[in-house]
Amino acid sequence: MLHKVVLIVCCFFVIALQAPVSVGSEAGGEQAESLSYQPGDWDLSARRIDAGIADSEGGAVNRGLNRGLNRGLNRGLNRGLNRGLNRGLNRGLNRGLNRGLNRGLNRGLNRGVTGADGESGEPLDLVPDRLITLSPRHTGRTVNPQPVFYWYSSGASSYPIYFNINEEGMIDPLTSVEIPAPEAEGIYAIHLADYDVQLKPDVEYQYFFTIVLDEEERSADFTAGAALKYREATAEERAWSDELNLMQRTRQYAAAGLWYDALHSLSQLMEQNPGSALLENMRKDLLEQGQLSHAVILE
Repeated sequence: MLHKVVLIVCCFFVIALQAPVSVGSEAGGEQAESLSYQPGDWDLSARRIDAGIADSEGGAVNRGLNRGLNRGLNRGLNRGLNRGLNRGLNRGLNRGLNRGLNRGLNRGLNRGVTGADGESGEPLDLVPDRLITLSPRHTGRTVNPQPVFYWYSSGASSYPIYFNINEEGMIDPLTSVEIPAPEAEGIYAIHLADYDVQLKPDVEYQYFFTIVLDEEERSADFTAGAALKYREATAEERAWSDELNLMQRTRQYAAAGLWYDALHSLSQLMEQNPGSALLENMRKDLLEQGQLSHAVILE
């Protein structure tokens, strides 16, 4: 009888050892309460740029109209001026403007509403309705000289997308590269370390994600951007990486106003625990504190 009891206890012990690590164990047994993001008393003026319109149908119509008007006016004026020099300025301008506006409006409405080219009937290239950096509305902080930037797209894009980061007071960007376009709605990440860029302490940077809709008319660019500052970590903050688990680090970074570090730690935790409603709610709570209302309604 004693042997049977010992055998049962041993079996339970082995099963317990083989059980997968849960979110609770990663959190050190803590309950995943709402995060408290504390940005401090620094400048909280708006620095983030969001691209897009919440109403997808309205966004498509507006994009179509804007692109149609821009192209119509530009092409109409150019053609009108050229013809005007040869045939008479007034006649050329009138024809150019009228034809340009009519064609621009018709094409813009057809493409925006139907999603197809009004002339050929071919499907229109894909453009998301929203492009948002997952950053606070103000200048975010980090203690990582090569942070990870997270960004949200409401859908796929068949147009090229570029990532740029600029140092305050400098003309040329630190890097300007084409990155893979989103294939579906979701949150995407770009690692600054992949581009051999190191941030300087206490310098403000701006970074942008830009979908180029027309290489010849850059006024139609679809751009989202944000600002950040890097500062050197204190001795206590450096110890967090070794002494705290990801859940504890996320809390500490958020409480210290280190947005990019808190979001990255939380994202790593979500990768380790896919589908965790608890962690998704934590991210939603953090994004709402950064005034990111559009990007919290996904996944």
